[in-house]
Amino acid sequence: MGVSDTLKSRKATFLFSDKEVKEETIVDILDAARFAPNPTGIYEYEFIVVADKDTKKKVSEACLTPNIDSAPFIVVIACNPEKLESLFEKDEAGEMCIDNAAMVAEFIILYSSELGLSNASITNLNQAKMRDVLGLPGEYVVRWVIPLGYAAGGSKGYEQTPPKIGDIVHIDKF
Repeated sequence: MGVSDTLKSRKATFLFSDKEVKEETIVDILDAARFAPNPTGIYEYEFIVVADKDTKKKVSEACLTPNIDSAPFIVVIACNPEKLESLFEKDEAGEMCIDNAAMVAEFIILYSSELGLSNASITNLNQAKMRDVLGLPGEYVVRWVIPLGYAAGGSKGYEQTPPKIGDIVHIDKF
């Protein structure tokens, strides 16, 4: 499947089957994600791969998103905005951290989708609970949570209908 097809066919999945996903596949996906655009050249993000059943349950609860613990793996993207404070003010560093995490998350989502895996893009979460569950150092902030696996039988995923191109594109001026 090409990138265009992947972009148009991908659906968010929140309920996963118990079909095995090889650890090597997750490593391959994260290796590819390292090549996401990074305007600063400072790689302030790190990945936490959660495979432990109890930890996945706690991550699911901290994300306010039930059932994602059914995924074989949950990838958490954590950022340290302090690494960017040599270039940006504190607020700007936090925003750049979000932007960079978003680009990395999209690489993970698109590549895993191309490989036939289902996934979701989760940013609504309780930072304090995530920090506790994952043992994050104080300067790190969780920016993205991505469950990875195969959709449960009958699960069609959550389909969004994007706006029409003519409704969102402007030429030269708004």
